[in-house]
Amino acid sequence: MDQASAPQNYPEMQPPANTPPVSPVPPVTISPSAAPTSSKKWLKIGAVTLILLGISLLGAYAYQNYYQDKPSTSSSVPTLVSSSSAKKDDKADWIKVTSVANNFSLKYPPTWQVDPSYKDISDPKNGWHDPFLNNFNSVKGAEKGYELTAQQAKLVYKVEKNSSTSLDQQVSVIRQELSNPTQENLTIGSDKAVLLTGDVPAAGPDPASRKAYLLAVHGGTLYTFTASNLNLTVIKDILSTVTFTNPQ
Repeated sequence: MDQASAPQNYPEMQPPANTPPVSPVPPVTISPSAAPTSSKKWLKIGAVTLILLGISLLGAYAYQNYYQDKPSTSSSVPTLVSSSSAKKDDKADWIKVTSVANNFSLKYPPTWQVDPSYKDISDPKNGWHDPFLNNFNSVKGAEKGYELTAQQAKLVYKVEKNSSTSLDQQVSVIRQELSNPTQENLTIGSDKAVLLTGDVPAAGPDPASRKAYLLAVHGGTLYTFTASNLNLTVIKDILSTVTFTNPQ
């Protein structure tokens, strides 16, 4: 064997001195918790949205079938209107008359009139202010309901200053003059008043009729208003407008 083909002996490679040992690299594994969570997040959002939508639909259904079908409490309660306020429009064209001498005023329909011979004095000869109001010349306005009947009517009054007669005493006297009397207790301002109505039997030339009295005491003065006719609707409406013009 020649020299060229003889095996070569190489010296064994030795690590350099002072070189630290190399630790083995652990295998890389993917934990399930490290997987992407975006799909779970959208699932939660979708579930919450569906729940909220369901609640909204249930609320709308309940409102439509319960609250809207249920009668409204405010509309079902009737509004109470007093008779005095309900008649204000009916008296818009009524005429006001004031007695300066006797400290009162009232209103009357345009188909009535203050009698031309009426005098606003405090002490007439017979005690009664007669004439005062009448419908003697009333030939119009029947369509407004101001006509009582074909019979003429008048309203008179009496003023008794410093009267010793109480309101209750005067009411008792008047009730004895009427058949089937009815009584309504009223107030004029802060003063008590009484409205009496009843039948008056025929006496001599005077036919039977119905009569109304308004009695009140104001400042020590006894007021008596009276009128008669077969229909007392307008008479009572006139008497309901009486007010006193002087404070006590």
